[in-house]
Amino acid sequence: FLRIEEKLQEHNMTQSELARKLGVTRQSVQYWCSGKFVPRLPMLCKIARVFHCHVEDLINEEEV
Repeated sequence: FLRIEEKLQEHNMTQSELARKLGVTRQSVQYWCSGKFVPRLPMLCKIARVFHCHVEDLINEEEV
């Protein structure tokens, strides 16, 4: 559903690095990447800021 893993690769960033920047656990990022959980909108906004993109850029429209 989300393109977080793709963005991590684009920015040469690990799940642990993203977790540290967001103040969450690596496991949370892992769950988001696997599609097990979806972060709430405020967290999606933080993720978008880390990747310098819009929230819409994190959503894989093909799977919505």
